[in-house]
Amino acid sequence: LTDRTLSDVRIRFVESVSRAVISTLLDDLLERRVLNEEEVEEVKESCSKKSDQARCLIDGVRKKGARASEIFIERLRVRDVHLATELGLGAPSGDHSNGSANAPDVPCSFQTQALSARGSPRTGQLERPG
Repeated sequence: LTDRTLSDVRIRFVESVSRAVISTLLDDLLERRVLNEEEVEEVKESCSKKSDQARCLIDGVRKKGARASEIFIERLRVRDVHLATELGLGAPSGDHSNGSANAPDVPCSFQTQALSARGSPRTGQLERPG
């Protein structure tokens, strides 16, 4: 299961997940260092609607790559087995291979756009040699 799997279930996840499950998933993903504190706070505070929180959460995890997606799915199975099963993410298959465990996580910040919109703090002109 990969970030592609999360793409496939994104709409149904957003429609079906509860605020309580979002909150516990955020705690789990912070504990496992999939998300950092800033990312967790952004999901909690800047996304007021439950559906926006769910979108922000699943999209942020997807951008971090296959390993982050696997951890997300595993935690979803623990926190809401009914939803995981409904999404087709139920109990793992008999294949316990961990082929993507060594895949590098893609560094990602939920705040990338906000940071890039501010521009460089440097305002001086470059000096030219005389």
